[in-house]
Amino acid sequence: MIALLFNMNHLWEEYIFQTLKKKLGQQYLVHQPTKPLFTTKGYRLEPDIVMTERESGEHIVIDTKWKKPRNGKANIHDLRQIYTYNRFWNAEHGFLVYPGHETKVELLAYAEGGGYKCGLVYLDLIENRKKDLDLGFLKVVEDEGGYI
Repeated sequence: MIALLFNMNHLWEEYIFQTLKKKLGQQYLVHQPTKPLFTTKGYRLEPDIVMTERESGEHIVIDTKWKKPRNGKANIHDLRQIYTYNRFWNAEHGFLVYPGHETKVELLAYAEGGGYKCGLVYLDLIENRKKDLDLGFLKVVEDEGGYI
């Protein structure tokens, strides 16, 4: 019933955004930027969250999704969206973050994606409600061997 009263996509995005700012604000600039898609005005790319490492300037793009992927597979449109964000922000790593029944990460490397990678992250909200949000999924940025 609560989902009918509130925009759950926005609440989920804001929850992840505020948690990342709180936990990683010293190491990363956590922000919500936009960029033009075409040279003509009107169309803009707006990822939910872009994290910029303060020392190196490297970007990590995060797009939150308040839905459960069918058959445990991400929607092709979501995968294309995060790939586009990765290219426009020159971010090697992009993450689609979904609510889930258990916290887990599925790691993918695009077949001909110029080195861009996508992580599908499922966060257990019940478990995370009892403690701080588990940001362990960001460790895969450091562990290049984890991608398939």
